[in-house]
Amino acid sequence: LALLLRFVALFLLLQALYPAIPDSLLATVLVHHALAQPAAWLIDVLGIADVRAAANHVLGARGALEIIRGCDGSSSFFLLLAAIGAFPAAWRHRAAGIALGLLLLHAINVARVTGLYAALQADLQVVHLAHEFVAPTITVLATCLYYAWWCTRAQARGGREADAPHA
Repeated sequence: LALLLRFVALFLLLQALYPAIPDSLLATVLVHHALAQPAAWLIDVLGIADVRAAANHVLGARGALEIIRGCDGSSSFFLLLAAIGAFPAAWRHRAAGIALGLLLLHAINVARVTGLYAALQADLQVVHLAHEFVAPTITVLATCLYYAWWCTRAQARGGREADAPHA
């Protein structure tokens, strides 16, 4: 019960703090550099379309995809941060788990935006289905699977061992 309460408290705290991130920082810096640019690069490399990133948009001749607050992968990041943060493991295990997990989720998020842009080239109804159901399900499932994997690794490495250096 304590783990669940810590998780819920951390998740709600992260969700409550998220609106405090200024839109200019979120759209121009975080979304543009961390998500729109890598997705535009991947879309180009895969030959899906000739696109460019502009602020929180992926723009091309056949359509534009806007990445808005809440559709930027933040909920999955918060889910992972809260789950690992609440788990009773050494802080160094938590830090490593968060770092690796955020890299994994970032890659999934870039693939999600790339897939949504590819779907946009085909059919707007496919974009809706992918955006509302398929992509979130895959992202949450990947987050949960990674967390389960990380938990077994953290427990195998000593679980609650102290963070203090050993003499």
